[in-house]
Amino acid sequence: HQAPRVVASPSLRKLTTGPLYRLPGLKSALPTWAAPGFLDGVLAVVVVGVGLAVVLAAVCITALSVLASYFSASVEREKMQDVSSHEYYASSLANTVAYERIRQGQILLPGETVEQLLKTGIAARTGTNTGTAVYRGESLIASTQMDHLSKQPEFVNRVRENGQCLSLIIDVDDRTLLNIGSGLRLEGVEYYLFTAYDVTEIYRIYQNQLRFISIVSIVFAIVTGVILWAGTRHLLRPLTVVNGSLGKITAGDYQIRIKEQGSSEFQELIRNVNEMTEAIQNNVEQLRQIADSRKRFVDSLAHEMKTPLTSVMCLGDVLLCKRVVTDSERQEYARIIVEDAKRLRGLSGKLLELSITDNVPLELERISIAELLEGVEASVTPVLEKRRLRLEVIPADAWITVDKELFQSLLYNLIDNGMKASGEGQTLRVFCEKSEQTLTVAVEDQGIGMSPEELKKITEPFYMADKSRSRKEGGVGLGLSLCASIAERHHAQLTFESALGKGTTVRISIPLAKEDP
Repeated sequence: HQAPRVVASPSLRKLTTGPLYRLPGLKSALPTWAAPGFLDGVLAVVVVGVGLAVVLAAVCITALSVLASYFSASVEREKMQDVSSHEYYASSLANTVAYERIRQGQILLPGETVEQLLKTGIAARTGTNTGTAVYRGESLIASTQMDHLSKQPEFVNRVRENGQCLSLIIDVDDRTLLNIGSGLRLEGVEYYLFTAYDVTEIYRIYQNQLRFISIVSIVFAIVTGVILWAGTRHLLRPLTVVNGSLGKITAGDYQIRIKEQGSSEFQELIRNVNEMTEAIQNNVEQLRQIADSRKRFVDSLAHEMKTPLTSVMCLGDVLLCKRVVTDSERQEYARIIVEDAKRLRGLSGKLLELSITDNVPLELERISIAELLEGVEASVTPVLEKRRLRLEVIPADAWITVDKELFQSLLYNLIDNGMKASGEGQTLRVFCEKSEQTLTVAVEDQGIGMSPEELKKITEPFYMADKSRSRKEGGVGLGLSLCASIAERHHAQLTFESALGKGTTVRISIPLAKEDP
């Protein structure tokens, strides 16, 4: 006999051509740019997820491949055993016929005798886990447990045509049968022997193992998914916190600060968000202060202009309406009107200076501080003498780069403030202190001084520490605000030292000129 061939049954074809056998080849390789630092956070989760998916797929494919190989080997082994049993049974039938021919002493047994021997032999196999059938041509001579063979005419015809040993696996009800057919020549007549063997157990074990692998794969996939979900949620939790905090910041809550957590990238992100929030908060606070300062400026301007204007209007009405005005009254009214007019003129002039200092370009020139102080001293000496005050000027051998007119205005305003705060017989000092890169010009008076609370507000427009005294002296509260603006334009620093009853010292620290003459 030739080597038997297995013709796959529908069940076997279904099992070996299912979706698990059509999986494409999988390649797992981490990208070259996947550095450990970059794999922090979401990328780490993605890479781990892909790795677990590849491992899961590899395990499933390997398990299925091993199972399929084991199953094929089991079927092949069972088929070889059953083919051997079939051939042994065919040989037994041939031996039985030969023994009977020898026993009867005939050359050939008649066909009826052969068929009877075949029926007897097949009947003896009834009750076993096998089926047997014998054909002569297309005529069925004997059959036991082979009713299914009538539904496989193609298989029967192929055995008749070839006369070789062929096999076929088919499903019959809830069983799987391996059918084997071959030619059997007895007494010069060609017979065809078919046997069936129950291989259900092999397929049952295969189905159970396949089901077990599927369940394990599903469970492992679910566990992996849960782990990845939990890991992603944990790693992205800082991003959720940042998103929520940004929503609060958008709503105007600039006090919020986010606690640094998570990977280095998230910590850097949170740190930048906190810095951004702090910068926004500072800018908002500065804008609020500017808005408040401008509101105070406008309110003070309206108030300062209202008082002299009201006074001028009232006195004008008096002069118009009163029939008899004495010379002393006229002179008093005229004096008040002149003083209020001077006050308005000073107010408008200071406002003009204050407005143009930020817009007019500086005409910088290199000038000696001694020359500058000499000009200032010459201008203010008549006023000081009128007020019976003394001025002491101590220059230094230093040069600075300034806008001469603006810097003189700065010194005039500081000396003017010192004069207003001083009493008769007191001395004002203007002296210089030189360092390696900076020149400090100080204006010192022996006047009434200021409290620490007043020092914080003296550069605000219209602020006056002693309002009654300042108004009496013709002040409008804009001098130091103008001084601060001029100092800022020259990159100079203005500092104040004062004590009640001891006087005030104002220092201007300005960089020295880069080159000496």
